[in-house]
Amino acid sequence: MNPPTTEDQRHPETQGRARSRTTRHLRALAAVTAVGMAAVIGTGTPAAATPAQALFVGGGGIAADDGSGGIVVEGPGLVNEKHLRTVLDATVRATMSAADGTLPGIGECEPASATVVVDGERDADLTLSSTGTVCRVQNAYFPSYVSLDYDGPHEVTDAKRPQIRGMAGTLSVSVSPGGFTSLYADSFVPTT
Repeated sequence: MNPPTTEDQRHPETQGRARSRTTRHLRALAAVTAVGMAAVIGTGTPAAATPAQALFVGGGGIAADDGSGGIVVEGPGLVNEKHLRTVLDATVRATMSAADGTLPGIGECEPASATVVVDGERDADLTLSSTGTVCRVQNAYFPSYVSLDYDGPHEVTDAKRPQIRGMAGTLSVSVSPGGFTSLYADSFVPTT
């Protein structure tokens, strides 16, 4: 039996063109899908505008006790701000604490606050402040997997770029049993 070959090995005269043709087809399909979805979303009331993502912050690291009943995590992250038109590397430091100073037990939720400080390339430095809810969640299929999940609205309270100061959105922080933490924050602005 012959080993599998690539399109380039079978037809050297078309080397590279098969992949670029496939890439063009996938890009065209993605564009058609996006236009179709925009048409479906846009069929609501005239007052409803399709939101555009204006800011995205993502990151992760290993959580540690902050010494006052909360957690702190610092690690690599990414910033994408619509005015930059590119994704920038950053260092993300997040703190989260419950309002009463103790994190909830399994199956419990309580009010909490979180702050995310981003030190990004090319002046993509900013601070997000949030007040929301933290819950300790037990996985129904894997009972030994218990995570600590924070969700709440955020506001950009400080930023080197004035156009993003005051932006609001949502912040999610999830701490897995091993301490690995992922965070995601975004802000959307309506487009007309």
